[in-house]
Amino acid sequence: MSAKYYVDYRMNGIPSMFELYLFINPLGQECLRSEHNLMTVYQQISENVDVHILPFNNVGIAEAYFEQINLEKPDLSTRNEIFQKIYLASLAYKAANMQSKKNGRKFLLAIQEAFCKDVDCFNRENMLDIANELSLDIDIFLSDLDSDLVKKLYLKDQTIAHDMNVIQTPTLVIYEHQSASAEYICGNDINVESIFETLDDFSERNFYRIQKEDEKTVNKAFVPKLKLVHNKKN
Repeated sequence: MSAKYYVDYRMNGIPSMFELYLFINPLGQECLRSEHNLMTVYQQISENVDVHILPFNNVGIAEAYFEQINLEKPDLSTRNEIFQKIYLASLAYKAANMQSKKNGRKFLLAIQEAFCKDVDCFNRENMLDIANELSLDIDIFLSDLDSDLVKKLYLKDQTIAHDMNVIQTPTLVIYEHQSASAEYICGNDINVESIFETLDDFSERNFYRIQKEDEKTVNKAFVPKLKLVHNKKN
């Protein structure tokens, strides 16, 4: 798909409205790849598409992450340490978002590129170094990082994931407003081609749905009204 032109999804001249929810482990390398692929698609769609990148973590996701980083049979202390790193990275991403969504994405990308391949080096001090490099307001960042508000926002993301039946990261949920329906893409399947294919499928289904609705309207409009007349014979 060339970046020299934009893809335009419309039905009867009305732009299709998509919301893209990407659920991630902020320290996951596979999640980093999925974000790059999602943003490549986002930059090539002409409509105003809402993109939400949300941190999500639970015991099952942590177990899968241990395998990804080749951590075999970690003890309880190591498990807790890794889990706390993921939690800290999630809160930090939400705190950076408080200084604009753009800053939040830059911060997320920076910590992923720095620590996805070396999780042991991720800590509060190194994370603050990145925040400084990105010219975030450190006082505000630290205040937000430790605030109840950011923790509530993180818990809200967990609720959204649960409500959408997300069970792994990365998971991309594509919601289309006209049809009020959603499609899921998970793991390594989140690539540029699969995302565009899913968007195309939505467009095709909407076309046939609207076509059928138009046919029903036309048929209903031209159904003759019948009146039963009784002829009384003399």
